[in-house]
Formats: sequence, structure tokens, C-alpha cells
Amino acid sequence: MDSTQISLKNCIDFFSTFFSLSLLINLMVSNFFLDKMVLMNEEHESHDALSALLNISDKIKFFNNLSKEDITTLISDVKITSFKYGDVIFNEKSVENDHLFYMIRGKVAISKYLHGSSSIKTMVTVIDEPSLFGEMMRFTGKPRSATVESLDNKTLVIEFKLKDFNETTPLARFYKNVICELSEKLNHMNDQYC
Repeated sequence: MDSTQISLKNCIDFFSTFFSLSLLINLMVSNFFLDKMVLMNEEHESHDALSALLNISDKIKFFNNLSKEDITTLISDVKITSFKYGDVIFNEKSVENDHLFYMIRGKVAISKYLHGSSSIKTMVTVIDEPSLFGEMMRFTGKPRSATVESLDNKTLVIEFKLKDFNETTPLARFYKNVICELSEKLNHMNDQYC
């Protein structure tokens, strides 16, 4: 190897180490703040969970173009919940919990029962952080279309309800109809392939 190749290799090694350390530091800082959020939930009630949600609302696509005041008028019953590997967050066909879930740490599996079976499930997909899930039931009014199960020992979600709203404007009714139709198409595709 000549000196140019050695210098280039040293430069690549340096940047590789630098980026690895940078990624590790970012991960440690993120985990520190997420752990603080869990502790906060254990010490305080829903108001603090709402504050935590509002603090990260700019990172949640679902809340794009909404002010913190808008979000506060739209949601209720906010809480931070942690799940361990294998914990079921909700079951297919359940109707008890109409919360939406925003995963801030972890990974979940989305699965459905095979046609005609009440015991054999197939995995539809895996969702990584950050991600919103559990929203279809709220818009369609139908039971949960799939089972969601934690694939991580430290899955952390903020769960919340959307307040009932009155679709008084034609545009609001139109958007709700579009959402319901899209949800029905997704359910039909899932049913067709599972």
C-alpha cells in the first residue's frame, strides 16, 4: 500500500468510528429521555402524559399542521404505557379500547387470524418506532382489525383517545368518508391475503 491508500484508509476508519460513536451517543441520550418519560408517568397522572405528547407532537405526522391548542382540544385520556416482549397491546375483534397508540420506542407485530380460524394467526407486518397504530377502529367504529403484540422488552407508547367531534361541515364529513373507505380497503386486502 502506498501512503495515499493508507491515508485514505485511516480517514475512512476515523469517520466510521466517529459516526458509530455519534450514533451511540444519540441512542444513549434518546433512551435517557424516554426513561425519564416512563418515570414521569409513574409519578404523575394524565396531565403530564399530555405534556409529553405535546412536546413530541411536531414529530408525529398525524398532528401535522395542528397547534398544541388544536391537539389539546382533539385528544383525551392520554397515558404512557410500557410493554414487554410478548405483551398483547390489543386483540383482533376487540372493542374495549378505542385508544390510538404512538410508539416512541420498540417494535410491534401486527397479526391476523387466518380465515375461519380462531387460534392460528399470521403476521401481517412489523412496525418500528416511531409509529402510530390502532387508528382504524376510531374512524370506522368497527372492532380491531388485527392483533398488536410487543416484540421488544421496552416498547413504550403514548396512548390517547380522540374526542368525539361533530362532522358539521361538508369537508369534515367528506374526509371521514375517505378515511372509512381507505380503512375498508385495507381491511379487505388484509382479509384477502391472511
